[in-house]
Amino acid sequence: MADLTSPINHSGQVAKFNMYSVKCGYQLALNLRLRSEATSSAPYAGLWKWIWGLDVLPKVRLFMWKCLANALPTNQALRSRCIDVEALCRRCGEHEETMEHALRDCAWVEAMWSVSPLRLQPLSGICSIPAWFEMIRNCPHREIHSQFATLAWTIWYARNLLVFQQKDLNHVDCLATATRAQWVVPMVASSHQNQEHKVSCTRVGQMKLSTDAALDEGVGIGVGVVMKDGENGVVSCRLGFRAGIYSVVEAEALAMLESFYLCRERGITDAIFETDCQALYWMLMKRENDLSYLGVTLRSIYALMSSFRHVAFSWTSREGNEIADRLASYALCNALPFVSVGELPPDVNPS
Repeated sequence: MADLTSPINHSGQVAKFNMYSVKCGYQLALNLRLRSEATSSAPYAGLWKWIWGLDVLPKVRLFMWKCLANALPTNQALRSRCIDVEALCRRCGEHEETMEHALRDCAWVEAMWSVSPLRLQPLSGICSIPAWFEMIRNCPHREIHSQFATLAWTIWYARNLLVFQQKDLNHVDCLATATRAQWVVPMVASSHQNQEHKVSCTRVGQMKLSTDAALDEGVGIGVGVVMKDGENGVVSCRLGFRAGIYSVVEAEALAMLESFYLCRERGITDAIFETDCQALYWMLMKRENDLSYLGVTLRSIYALMSSFRHVAFSWTSREGNEIADRLASYALCNALPFVSVGELPPDVNPS
């Protein structure tokens, strides 16, 4: 009887016996799969490395990986797996929804790319997704890479809102979503650490702003903002007093807003904003904007963010935010009008 199988041993070599087992069959299939994956991924080695090195949120990097792996559940992909779905694009209703169509070639998506800060022109039918990614990767400006990846993710997010929730985002709302999702946290301190949490500037021209608010119920709040450069030297400060009744989170949000005003005054477009309020930190990271008493302040922060080249948020312990805390208490005790100064007041410097 002829030997119809060639099982392999654990070293990957063909075994010299005329018998078959499930274990041998599994090992053979696994080796063939690994060879196939290694061969198919080799042409995209540079793109894989580029994707995992993007300065974007982890979910955006994962999305870009799915694009390159042809793993997005478009209508075409679902139908190829015998899932009964409509083949046409849900948005335009004119063409089959391939990955290229969903992310680039649909008329609505083409308009999205053209009105975005990237101003990308239509490329319908010209190149595949890997070739498209390669074109962006060859651009020398890394900021464009992160903007491209985030907007691509947002376009897919808007597509899913339309398909699953029947919510049709317009171009303005889609751009706003991309803007709010564009920045990442350089470092996050554990909530149970009491030591000072240090986040340093990593680029030329980048600034770190520590913010804090001091609250006197029924009287008002004092706000303190300290801007530091890459060498941890104080570049500028902003402080002031607001009368009224505020919650702690609202006071901290107003302090954060003043830090954006300080950046605008000094022409800073690359900054790390640090707070010791965990509630505010997570609101900013989740880009929440529908809270009743915080909505106006958060929307103002998001609007100012759109004019920045790069923004990051960081949390630090109360002990790590001592100077901003002293500045806020100083403004509260003296009921000072809001002012920006080039150095700390003598009474504020920590002992």
